[in-house]
Amino acid sequence: MLTKSERQRYSNALKGLKAQASAVSEALPSKPDIDTLGKAQSLMSEHDSECKAIYRLVMKRGVPIPELDEALLFEWLEEPVQAL
Repeated sequence: MLTKSERQRYSNALKGLKAQASAVSEALPSKPDIDTLGKAQSLMSEHDSECKAIYRLVMKRGVPIPELDEALLFEWLEEPVQAL
């Protein structure tokens, strides 16, 4: 079971990943807003290991970041023996 602190770190990592995806997607075909993208990447860098774990899970499960919510993420993370 995830601790409150771990849940918060994964939540923040997911927010950063979603913000980055949103900033890039909304800007297409132009360049994304540098400030918005910078804030997203800053949040991601503060939670680097959690972002990497989330990335591995979404690649393994085939769920795009924009469609992933906290409930599903926490469900995945609480499954026995995750090979992250």
